[in-house]
This record gives sequence, C-alpha cells and structure tokens, in this order.
Amino acid sequence: MNPTSDVMPETCPACHGRLDESACCERCGADTDYLRRLYDEMERLHIAAVQALADGRYDEAESLLSQARTYAVTPINDALTAWLPVLEAEQTVEADPEKPSRLESVKQFFRGIGKKTGF
Repeated sequence: MNPTSDVMPETCPACHGRLDESACCERCGADTDYLRRLYDEMERLHIAAVQALADGRYDEAESLLSQARTYAVTPINDALTAWLPVLEAEQTVEADPEKPSRLESVKQFFRGIGKKTGF
C-alpha cells in the first residue's frame, strides 16, 4: 500500500502534460523530481504516524500528521487524524475483559498497514 499514490499529481504543474516516472515533464521539460521528493517525504511521515499510533504515541502521531498535511491534504491523513481522539479516549477507559477492545482492533489495523508498506 502506498498512502500517497492516489494524491501524487498526474499532470505537470507547469503545462498540465501527463507525468510519467521520469524526473522531467516530457511535454515542457519542467523538473518534476521535487514533487516526487515532497510526496515521498509525505509518505514517510504517514508511515511514521501509523507506527506511532500503533505504539500508542498519540502526540507524536499528531505532530507527524500535521507535518504531512503541510504537503497535501490526503484521505489517509484525514482518516488517521480522525482516529486520534478516539484512540486516546479509548486508552484511558478500562476495557471490559470479556469484550474485544476497539483500541486493539485499530492498533492491529495500523500495524497491518505498516507491514504492507514495509515499515
């Protein structure tokens, strides 16, 4: 899973030509490598935030998500940010030992994302 693959621009910001894997736009020659570096950094921040959430480090996760949001607002960023208060609140409430913890389910989900992304 690549959290940012759905948000990387498909067109050149200079001429709106279709972008491929090359570092320059084939249509106008604009250097688009900086975009890839920005989105790679945003992906790194998302992955680190997922790991922090899975480990219960909510303040760190919030900081990482905030940093990632400076690059672009993404669905994964919105989803992770929305879960922060839920996870923090659940952690402070004692769970019923007979009932599976929603916190544990969410942690397993985030750990699964980390494994799929190689982190």
